[in-house]
Amino acid sequence: MNTKKCFITGLVVFVVMFILDYLFHALFMQKYYMGIEELLRPQEISLKYFPAMLIGQILIAFGFTYIFVRGYEGKGVVEGIRFGLIVGIVFGIGPAMINYSVYKLTGTIMLCYFFWYPIECMILGAIAATLYKTNRQ
Repeated sequence: MNTKKCFITGLVVFVVMFILDYLFHALFMQKYYMGIEELLRPQEISLKYFPAMLIGQILIAFGFTYIFVRGYEGKGVVEGIRFGLIVGIVFGIGPAMINYSVYKLTGTIMLCYFFWYPIECMILGAIAATLYKTNRQ
């Protein structure tokens, strides 16, 4: 494993994940979150917790990249997409279904999560595969 290349790949995965999550949650899902305001922090208060969210996303992005790199087989973008699909199902759909059973999430929100998390992780996996292959020594 090339640590420098892994770090660079992880950094790019983080930036793309941050942008994708913003587009998904702040723009696309905003209208759906209006029905569950009692479960969410008000925006003026949630900004206080932004550092925790940022640290969480950094941990996820670098963990995602590290696991991908450790199992890297050099099979190209398809390998990254396959990895992303598995991660999206296990760590996206699984927890979303548990949250749906615990919190008052609507079926629409659950359905959006069901499709979004694997798609996002497949995009991130494709990026990781492309960058790590390109940057591999």
